[in-house]
Amino acid sequence: MRAYGRVLAASVWHPAGLASVNGPSTGPAQPAAVAPSDPVPPMRKVMLPDRTASISLPNGWNITQQSGGGTIFVAGPSGELIVCNAANRAQDPTSPGYQRLRQNYHGPLPADVVMVPFNADFARNFRDLYLRIPRTMKFNPGEVRVDSAETFPAAQGAHCVRATLHINPPDSDPKELGETLCACGFDPTTGLYHFAVSLYALPVSVADRQRATAITILSTFQWDEALVRQRANADVAPVLASMKKSWDDQQRALVAGNQAIAAGIRQTGENALAQGRATQQMYDQQHRDWEKGQVDRDRTQQGFHNYILDQTVIRDIQDPNTHATVWNRTAEVWQKAFPDRIEQVPVQQYIQGRDF
Repeated sequence: MRAYGRVLAASVWHPAGLASVNGPSTGPAQPAAVAPSDPVPPMRKVMLPDRTASISLPNGWNITQQSGGGTIFVAGPSGELIVCNAANRAQDPTSPGYQRLRQNYHGPLPADVVMVPFNADFARNFRDLYLRIPRTMKFNPGEVRVDSAETFPAAQGAHCVRATLHINPPDSDPKELGETLCACGFDPTTGLYHFAVSLYALPVSVADRQRATAITILSTFQWDEALVRQRANADVAPVLASMKKSWDDQQRALVAGNQAIAAGIRQTGENALAQGRATQQMYDQQHRDWEKGQVDRDRTQQGFHNYILDQTVIRDIQDPNTHATVWNRTAEVWQKAFPDRIEQVPVQQYIQGRDF
């Protein structure tokens, strides 16, 4: 197990009129210097059922059911929320990989991808960056005020920023946030990467009392990255094997088809017209088989794509043609809320033009 990083302040940006912030901190989402709060109560260490992560919590603070796979969500006694090691997909619109994609594909882009350059100045532009992430989850933070934002050293190939801010969502009480975002896993071929997100969100009414407790809870988060990767690879292996078998079957079908074409051509001389018709029929059938193979392959690849991205296709049992692709955690929430209405759609029943 390893703690989610010890970080030191590097370059700090503050809006006009805010004081400077200096000094080291520990944990995934410790904001820079803030007002003092109540003493931190005694805490107990809690391990996730899948043993991929742990965290220490006081009485009244509890891990939620969405936790797992190295990510922890914590609910506090007064509406507090803590998130450790969540992920948001992102893409660099300035990367050559993205430019090539747009040359060959002009359709709409996935709504759950944060479009921002990988090497952007996250500290100076934190408000814009923060607004882009809730937008992918259809969450309206309302008025957003960034109190401070600072970059800090990270592992090679990653860019990290931490910030304190206030939001005023239209459907809930104002909140104080302490958030850490780390951009990592950049793929130059596609321009894709992801943000590792850790944060606390405190109702303003209890922020002064609970701030130190929230920061301390975040600092105790640990996760077993090797175990998470091992289980992910084990889950992916059968999918990859199935895709390989499907590909091999298609290749054998193509070889067999080509051999049949060659045999037909050698017999063309006896009856050119009849053989020509037979050959044309064979071509037509091959084309239909090829198109079916392409559709099956695309459907299988979409299922694999959804699996990698922790997404699920769900449908309304009373209206089976109503499909929607959502995050796995969202699917679980819907299925638990409406067990007689919502079910997961098997990959074999994905609808072309809707699910892939």
